[in-house]
Amino acid sequence: MSRKITPLSKLYGKANPIDSVKQRHYQFGGDKKNVALLEKCSTLWENLYAFRQERARCKRYVYGDQWGDYITHKGITMTEADYIKSQGNVPLKNNLIRRLVNNVTGLYTKSETEPTAKARDRDEQRLGEMMTTTLQCNWQINKMQVILSLLIEDYLIGGGIFCRESVDVRNGRKDIFTTVPNPNYMFFDSTMNDPRFWDVSLIGQIHDLTFNELCHKFSTSEDSFQKLYEIYKHQANDKGANVEDITTRHDEGRMSFYTPQDQSLCRVYEVWTKEIKPRYRCHDPETGELYRIEVEELKGIEAENQARLKMAKEYGIPDQEVPLIRYEYIIDYYWFFQYLTPWGDVLLEGETPFYHESHPYVLSLYPFVDGEIHSFVADFIDQQRYINRLITIDDFVRRTGAKGVTLVPEGSIPNGMSPEEFAEQWSSV
Repeated sequence: MSRKITPLSKLYGKANPIDSVKQRHYQFGGDKKNVALLEKCSTLWENLYAFRQERARCKRYVYGDQWGDYITHKGITMTEADYIKSQGNVPLKNNLIRRLVNNVTGLYTKSETEPTAKARDRDEQRLGEMMTTTLQCNWQINKMQVILSLLIEDYLIGGGIFCRESVDVRNGRKDIFTTVPNPNYMFFDSTMNDPRFWDVSLIGQIHDLTFNELCHKFSTSEDSFQKLYEIYKHQANDKGANVEDITTRHDEGRMSFYTPQDQSLCRVYEVWTKEIKPRYRCHDPETGELYRIEVEELKGIEAENQARLKMAKEYGIPDQEVPLIRYEYIIDYYWFFQYLTPWGDVLLEGETPFYHESHPYVLSLYPFVDGEIHSFVADFIDQQRYINRLITIDDFVRRTGAKGVTLVPEGSIPNGMSPEEFAEQWSSV
């Protein structure tokens, strides 16, 4: 007897280009991999190379490394500081940029207040007060006063900041927590132009986790733990920390999309994409509610309409007076998340669980003209370099100028010049 083969369309559903997620699952035959999305994320991360480079340079200038730019002299590449030292000089600096950043950050900190909620309807004033209490409690739990002060400083330096809001359990407490991702680990649409970021269709970040953290987040059974162990076997068996260059694992110049600098960490990619699927938009005139339903839920709407028609008939109400639920077919957007390994394995995926039906990231990019990101600090770098060069040259002149008593043979004094005039010329700059 021949073995019966079940078609893929019955196992994973028919290919449906209208539903982008189902279409992708059908293409991969139900395999939990998404290498194409991972490669796209890699390209988007590489597209932000200029942003990361400018941010790293501005950060060096703000925190004192102002002679770190590389130059080539006689075929040898070195930093400006090394070149000045090779000339027997001292690379001096007067850090004015840090002073400006501290002033702006200080003004922001002094003007910052706790969040408040104001009800537009006076009858809901009590609800507004309850919301204010809730917001301020969460504000204190996340230490937002400190976080926002640090974020405004990072915003001035790099021109871009990111936050991630999530519902999580920490120390036995379930609440909303705010985390601050490193901008070097973020990636998003390169085609965005809207300064409000309403046109974003892909955003995500790189996570470097210990194996214990990985299991805590993604392991739900012994089978899932075994799968994680097989994927990250090297990191699971590496119980000791990789101390080589561990303090520089956020260094932009050494970063790679696929490999963490600390080899004992497990790399995971969190990716949020805007997908499409068929839905129905419904309006219930009886309650005034406007909502959307899945395609398979349409039978319930039709049954409700039939029940209303039957009830109206019992009361003698004509059919045209019955408040039936109206519905229309739409192609709807929705946000879908996936957690990927460096090999494209999907550890976790699903539709956005948030009430706002969007991704969990809050971002601000400056100035975002034509989608470009530039630092506030970058405008002061040339002025800072000019000041540093002036004080370095002044120090060199003062150290090499003639000082004190100098003996000069009378025959060395030019004709027509007195000893006093010669001395004045000798000691002048």
